Amino acid sequence: MKMLYKYPHAVFPYGDLVTQGRWRGFRDPEYELLDTGAFAEIRYFDVFVECAKADQEDILIRITVANRGPEPADCWVLPTLWFRNTWSWGYQNGPMNDVAGKPVLRQVAAPEMAAGVSAVHADHPAAGRYHLYAAAAPELLFTENETNAMLLYRAPNPSPYVKDAFHRCIVNADTEAVNPYRLGTKVAAVYRYRIAAGASRSCELRLSRVPHADPFAAFPDLFARRRVEADQFYAATHRAGIGADERNV
Repeated sequence: MKMLYKYPHAVFPYGDLVTQGRWRGFRDPEYELLDTGAFAEIRYFDVFVECAKADQEDILIRITVANRGPEPADCWVLPTLWFRNTWSWGYQNGPMNDVAGKPVLRQVAAPEMAAGVSAVHADHPAAGRYHLYAAAAPELLFTENETNAMLLYRAPNPSPYVKDAFHRCIVNADTEAVNPYRLGTKVAAVYRYRIAAGASRSCELRLSRVPHADPFAAFPDLFARRRVEADQFYAATHRAGIGADERNV
């Protein structure tokens, strides 16, 4: 599976989008991201997210950020894993509410063979344990996947660590927003890149039911094999005569 997301170098124009959206009615055209000027002078990143299965419950992930602009640019990449919040709604695990307990994500020591890897145990009372591995040993940020009630409703938060913590930590330099004990129900690996014009940088992660002593050893071969299999599948299913762009869509 491969996805493409385009992100501008400039500050993302949330305020402009909200302001323009307020006054537009049913008969007005939608105010698009391109209308904001955020992509002027072709200053943006192409962010490619690729996923390939090593097995049914073993997923390889590669995120590649390409700088399409004319100058070097900084980019923060935060691949994030979280548990769906069912515990705040009066039951622990959705339909499987006969299993008690709140899920937890916790940083653990990486396997001995996996130097330069950050690792997380993802424990859920119904789903069991999964293992998240992040190559290049990024910093890990932890918080709870719970609404910031104080910000939205002026109501007390059950925990000081709420779901907007990563934004506050990275954008506002509020390091107290994240849990210093490195556990919670939402975790992000932090990759910071300075990318030259026309260049790209990649990070790799793995989410697996079974533990791996060296989670990235076979990563390139597995990824290449799955890409070939996908290309063969779509080559057999596409109608004849379509161009490369149509095939990508």
